[in-house]
Amino acid sequence: MRELLAKYDNRLPYISDQKLNKYIKEIAMMAGITEEVEITSTRGGEHNKELIPKCMLVKSHTARRTGATLMYLSGMDAYDICRITGHSSITTLRRYLKADELDVATKISKYDYFE
Repeated sequence: MRELLAKYDNRLPYISDQKLNKYIKEIAMMAGITEEVEITSTRGGEHNKELIPKCMLVKSHTARRTGATLMYLSGMDAYDICRITGHSSITTLRRYLKADELDVATKISKYDYFE
């Protein structure tokens, strides 16, 4: 990372969101994230279903949401996560997280209170 930063005089070059997301999709494909996922959409009142490789659904926002969820599940304080992600309230953060009931149960079971 230091070599990369030095190459650009500690200022990474600008890359558009569109180009960044294109690269992320390519990396996801190279990583083998190619399972087909059924996507349902509605156009003109007509429901459409299509199979899309999962790598085509990955984008920069995916990493932000996953990072926030993993921080939460690791036990990091919600206020600190808000500071990192820029969420203005814990209520907003909780709606944003992708943690199901099992994930939350596993997380809280680590506290002495539940032993």
